[in-house]
Amino acid sequence: MSALMKETRQFPCVRIAIVLNWAYVYSNLPKGENWCDYGINHVITPSPVIKDFLEWSMGVSVTLIANYVDLHKFTYRPDIKRPKISYMSRKDLSGEIIRTIFERKAGPHQKYQWARLQDLTENQYAAELATSAVFLATSPQEGMPTSVLEAMAAGCLVLGFSGVGGNDYLVGQGHHQNCILIENGNYPALGKKLEETLETLEDNPTAFERLIAKGIETAQRFQDPQEEMNSLDAFYSSLCRIGGLDRSSKEALQCG
Repeated sequence: MSALMKETRQFPCVRIAIVLNWAYVYSNLPKGENWCDYGINHVITPSPVIKDFLEWSMGVSVTLIANYVDLHKFTYRPDIKRPKISYMSRKDLSGEIIRTIFERKAGPHQKYQWARLQDLTENQYAAELATSAVFLATSPQEGMPTSVLEAMAAGCLVLGFSGVGGNDYLVGQGHHQNCILIENGNYPALGKKLEETLETLEDNPTAFERLIAKGIETAQRFQDPQEEMNSLDAFYSSLCRIGGLDRSSKEALQCG
């Protein structure tokens, strides 16, 4: 929305950019320009990757807001797990392509149901993850992989791409491995690895229990609502100082 940034350049207020994906930052900007040219010098984001990228590329002040995965909606219930593979199609077609391939192939995957997570309420979305055995992470461009963290919290075996933004949280090998990582954007490899994984589960249903447990452990780091509230409070307090608000104005802002 670079046009809006330009149009509001003379507004007598502090303008803050909220950034959720590193991939879109420069795609719609005129060549050679950045947000500082429009008087935008403050950014909030839940992604350390985005924070580092913007501080390096634009020199803007970036505040990291703690991400939060709802503990009450996304929780592991092994008793309701079913042979189901969930995926999202909003950003990338890899999940649709792989689903189409698997529907034409024979093998143990034939007993798996596929669930496209699209146009759902948050409660419906959480219910789909709760009953899914596998979550296919198909987006190659993620800022903060909240959908992956929610799937981990729900006890899904996560298989797919880090989206770059997930590099800080997703571990593909070693003692702390919490998912099955595929080279970013390589959906031919993603399809083959999914088939291999489902064949392994057919022979040994508990083969990936350690990875699932590590995934749950990873997600639990983001299930403290107080941390998110504290980071938001710290940001709004700094925003009041930036805008020169007095104490009564700050309290009115918080109440509003």
